[in-house]
Amino acid sequence: MVNKKSWTVGMMVPLAVATMVATAPAASAAKVIPTVASGPCSAGSLWTVKAKPDNSGMEIELQIDSNVIGQTWNVRVTDNEELVAEDTKVTLAPSGSFTVRALTADRVGVDHIEALATNPGTNETCIAQVNRCRPFIYATAPSPLMAVAAREALAILSDEPERRTRLNDIVAFAGRQLAERCGVTPSGSQIQPIVIGDVNRTMAAAAALQTGGFDIRGIRPPTVPEGTSRLRISLTLNVDETAISAMIEALVEALAQI
Repeated sequence: MVNKKSWTVGMMVPLAVATMVATAPAASAAKVIPTVASGPCSAGSLWTVKAKPDNSGMEIELQIDSNVIGQTWNVRVTDNEELVAEDTKVTLAPSGSFTVRALTADRVGVDHIEALATNPGTNETCIAQVNRCRPFIYATAPSPLMAVAAREALAILSDEPERRTRLNDIVAFAGRQLAERCGVTPSGSQIQPIVIGDVNRTMAAAAALQTGGFDIRGIRPPTVPEGTSRLRISLTLNVDETAISAMIEALVEALAQI
């Protein structure tokens, strides 16, 4: 079996950074607007955490979407470091996700909500964080770390052109293989969609590829228009021609089975 490689966007991302937002003061006639934050986990899954007033308390809702059905996750949710929920959940059909809900006190001042979800089968970790405060509305500017990362990326592009050359070679190799083996028109970039159309067939192909060790995800509506569900292959410098050939072989088999 080929070792799992980084085929999809978001596989090498830092742990989620807290998003500080808040709702307006509660009023009996006002619409309750939840505080929401979301982000990527350590291996491509997505987390979303919501906090909103619920009568005299506050409801916290955590959702983890791994896009894989049947995974077991261990979850802990804290509010200002106080444990409010601890559970073991399994990702369910149709989306390969689960939800944890907890009710806690709606305190005056800031609530720092943090959820830690770990998948012992894949060693993936999700750190979901959101801050909520009743008395005021506050929105953060982009983190200074983003500016540092962007400047470093530009420096790498300038100082190490061999990286771009190597990636172009990988893209060209994959494009030739996809055209010859699958009849797919190469995109010419590191993002290569394989449009299948039907949602169920797309997700079945994605599941087969993931079982084979390739983290290729199905992209479905509403992310893409109805009838254009697709597999998305994202090539990086973490893979080579041998791994690409093995991936395309698995893709040919998956497409033949759906």
